Amino acid sequence: MDTSDIIASSAVIIASIAVGVSIWQGYLQRKHFRLSVKPNISVHSDHTSEEEVIFTMRSNGLGPAIIKSFAIEVDGKQVPSQGDGLMKNALIGIGIDVIGDAKCKHFLPSIDDVYGPGEDLMLLDITYDPESRENIKEAISRLKFSINYSSIYQNDEHTFYGNC
Repeated sequence: MDTSDIIASSAVIIASIAVGVSIWQGYLQRKHFRLSVKPNISVHSDHTSEEEVIFTMRSNGLGPAIIKSFAIEVDGKQVPSQGDGLMKNALIGIGIDVIGDAKCKHFLPSIDDVYGPGEDLMLLDITYDPESRENIKEAISRLKFSINYSSIYQNDEHTFYGNC
């Protein structure tokens, strides 16, 4: 084996290593891009006063969240219905409709709605008589939200499940 064969063999080895490093770097970069747009949805409750509680869905992630499904459970059982009837059935299920002078406003996300980082959606606003505070707290503790969502890559699905 002469010097030119050694140099040629070394060049092939170095080129092969460079190709391997490039492929590995591409894999890491792709993984980083996915993490840099990972969404995170949560639901928060806020007792703004002695007479009001607000449930807010918040997009806390680094990227937009695309809603895939939205469901509500009462006492561990999924509330039947979709759309406007979903929240009404949930409120009836926890007895809000019979507690004092409770008044409710609600908004629900639609399938394929997109929520950017830091974006909020008020899901439920309940105003009530101060004497009903304990009954309201007990009733809303029975609610659980289940929100399935994905990132803009849409090949991964995440779920928020809980009641704040």
